[in-house]
Amino acid sequence: MSSQTLLTRRQSEVFHLLALGLTNAQIAAKLVIAISTVEGHLKNIYRRLGVDNRTQAVSYGYRHELFTTRRNPQ
Repeated sequence: MSSQTLLTRRQSEVFHLLALGLTNAQIAAKLVIAISTVEGHLKNIYRRLGVDNRTQAVSYGYRHELFTTRRNPQ
Protein backbone atom coordinates (compact mmCIF):
# COMPACT_ATOMS: atom_id res chain seq x y z
CA MET A 1 0.00 0.00 0.00
CA SER A 2 1.45 3.35 -0.95
CA SER A 3 0.81 6.75 0.52
CA GLN A 4 -0.81 7.57 -2.84
CA THR A 5 -3.74 5.29 -1.98
CA LEU A 6 -4.29 6.89 1.41
CA LEU A 7 -3.36 10.52 0.92
CA THR A 8 -3.75 13.28 -1.62
CA ARG A 9 -0.63 14.45 -3.45
CA ARG A 10 -0.32 17.49 -1.18
CA GLN A 11 -0.88 15.43 1.96
CA SER A 12 1.88 13.08 0.77
CA GLU A 13 4.22 16.06 0.36
CA VAL A 14 3.42 17.29 3.87
CA PHE A 15 3.79 13.75 5.24
CA HIS A 16 7.23 13.28 3.70
CA LEU A 17 8.44 16.61 5.07
CA LEU A 18 7.04 15.63 8.46
CA ALA A 19 9.08 12.41 8.29
CA LEU A 20 12.19 14.49 7.64
CA GLY A 21 11.59 16.19 10.97
CA LEU A 22 10.48 19.59 9.71
CA THR A 23 8.30 21.74 11.93
CA ASN A 24 4.91 23.02 10.77
CA ALA A 25 6.50 26.42 10.06
CA GLN A 26 9.30 24.83 8.03
CA ILE A 27 6.82 22.72 6.05
CA ALA A 28 4.71 25.82 5.37
CA ALA A 29 7.74 27.77 4.15
CA LYS A 30 8.98 24.93 1.93
CA LEU A 31 5.54 24.43 0.32
CA VAL A 32 4.69 28.16 0.33
CA ILE A 33 1.45 27.67 2.26
CA ALA A 34 0.09 28.98 5.56
CA ILE A 35 0.92 27.20 8.81
CA SER A 36 -2.83 26.75 9.35
CA THR A 37 -2.98 24.91 6.02
CA VAL A 38 -0.20 22.57 7.18
CA GLU A 39 -2.12 21.98 10.40
CA GLY A 40 -5.25 21.14 8.40
CA HIS A 41 -3.31 18.70 6.23
CA LEU A 42 -1.83 17.07 9.33
CA LYS A 43 -5.27 16.64 10.92
CA ASN A 44 -6.47 14.93 7.74
CA ILE A 45 -3.36 12.76 7.55
CA TYR A 46 -3.76 11.67 11.17
CA ARG A 47 -7.44 10.87 10.56
CA ARG A 48 -6.74 8.87 7.41
CA LEU A 49 -3.96 6.91 9.10
CA GLY A 50 -5.88 6.43 12.35
CA VAL A 51 -3.19 8.06 14.51
CA ASP A 52 -3.14 10.88 17.04
CA ASN A 53 0.16 12.70 16.56
CA ARG A 54 3.34 13.27 14.51
CA THR A 55 5.30 10.46 16.09
CA GLN A 56 2.57 7.91 15.49
CA ALA A 57 2.10 9.12 11.92
CA VAL A 58 5.78 8.79 11.04
CA SER A 59 5.99 5.42 12.77
CA TYR A 60 2.95 4.25 10.79
CA GLY A 61 4.56 5.47 7.59
CA TYR A 62 7.73 3.47 8.14
CA ARG A 63 5.89 0.35 9.35
CA HIS A 64 3.65 0.37 6.28
CA GLU A 65 6.47 1.40 3.92
CA LEU A 66 4.69 4.55 2.81
CA PHE A 67 8.08 6.19 2.35
CA THR A 68 11.72 5.38 2.83
CA THR A 69 13.01 8.87 3.48
CA ARG A 70 15.18 9.00 6.55
CA ARG A 71 16.95 11.95 8.03
CA ASN A 72 20.69 11.78 7.38
CA PRO A 73 22.80 12.20 10.53
CA GLN A 74 25.11 15.19 10.22
